[in-house]
Amino acid sequence: MSALALPVPEFRPSPVRRRHLVAVPDTVPDVPGRPAASDPTVQPAPAPGAAVASVMRPLRLTARGRVVLSVLALLAAVLVGSLVGITFPANEAPPAEVGVVTVAAGESLWVIASEVAEPGQDVRVVIDQIMALNGLSGATVHAGQQLTVPAGS
Repeated sequence: MSALALPVPEFRPSPVRRRHLVAVPDTVPDVPGRPAASDPTVQPAPAPGAAVASVMRPLRLTARGRVVLSVLALLAAVLVGSLVGITFPANEAPPAEVGVVTVAAGESLWVIASEVAEPGQDVRVVIDQIMALNGLSGATVHAGQQLTVPAGS
């Protein structure tokens, strides 16, 4: 048996190239009374700490900033919605007069509510009242069941 010896290349890490600062051309538009950037008579930059009139630039948000702003807007909307819900509750007062109805074979909650509802009254509102009065979780009723209903005219 023989072994073949192959030369192993030597590992040399490449030197890390760091980016260096690069001069960026002046992107501020020419202002009347101020020399142009290409003008050879331009004065050197003022010393650090000297008062310089700053140019207002538009606000730019990063992706993270947009997400934070969206979450804050959503939280504000939830807070306003909950305050409105607390201020103006949607609960209606239960009807003052009630009656009892026995469900006949083939009757549904819609049929019973339409018989009990006053003329022009929305039947869906009456169904909600019947369900609230009887503690029903659904609109299913059975023959012979006793239901408390709002008294009609």
